[in-house]
Amino acid sequence: MKPIELLKKQALTEDWEQAREAAYELATIETEESFNFLVGLLALDNAQLRKIAALALREKADNRAVEPLLAAINNPANKNNRGTMVYALARLDCSHHLKNMFELLIYGNYEVKMGAVTVLEEQLFEFTIDELENIAAMWRDCKDHPEKCPGYEKCREGIESLIEGFLSYLK
Repeated sequence: MKPIELLKKQALTEDWEQAREAAYELATIETEESFNFLVGLLALDNAQLRKIAALALREKADNRAVEPLLAAINNPANKNNRGTMVYALARLDCSHHLKNMFELLIYGNYEVKMGAVTVLEEQLFEFTIDELENIAAMWRDCKDHPEKCPGYEKCREGIESLIEGFLSYLK
């Protein structure tokens, strides 16, 4: 195994393969330093480095990465580069983030929607009545203002089915 400092340096290179391999190797190292380095990449302006970090954090499958990934996903500067970060969430425990997943499903682009669908269909969630009511309100807003919801016409039935499944708990 390479020294951690060398891996960190390689993870920052312009060479996608070298950077990805270094990040994956960092993900196998069970230290706070390697975890914090990967999480730190999510805050950078470089979309390639954020993608590499998200993929490595997905492989690491450390649930502490959920909050930093959600923060990066919700950063307005990353609006057009969120799909890989949402994809990374599928391997992590999102059980306390139902509302976040529905925000991504309703307001995200197609790639983000598909990642959110995967999480929503494959994981179990803990939620409150308030969260379900917020989700219902988001969906009503989307139906009233479809321009806020990319791909509304194409995805409406699928989204509605998922939402109705969760909203059945309100009855």
